[in-house]
Amino acid sequence: MRAPPVSREPASRSSNGPAITLQADNLPGQDLAFTNRIYCNGSDFRDLLRRGGIDRPEQLPQCFVEVKRFCFTMEPTSRMEQGRLGLNRLQRECARIGLREDVVLTLQPAKNIAPMASLKISIDM
Repeated sequence: MRAPPVSREPASRSSNGPAITLQADNLPGQDLAFTNRIYCNGSDFRDLLRRGGIDRPEQLPQCFVEVKRFCFTMEPTSRMEQGRLGLNRLQRECARIGLREDVVLTLQPAKNIAPMASLKISIDM
């Protein structure tokens, strides 16, 4: 059994906001593949929020992070190893992130994200 990687942490605030560095990995299960969210360990999630001045995760209805100029919704899960970031294949390909690559996640306040009220897509085959 391998030891979890150590989270290499940049300065607590970059010019764009609070950030942490995690290692890109697969999602912990196929049930998460179509959520279009990225996932990290709860400890890493709380660390990023604390760096952004958020002491309680429930203060934040959704957590947006920027990874290589792409904005993702991130959620914590106990199924991810600490120091790892779970992305699906399409997310990794779009952002050009390789497996095991170190990536910087920058917390993006919801006010910086252009809102979309709703989107419903229906595909008939």
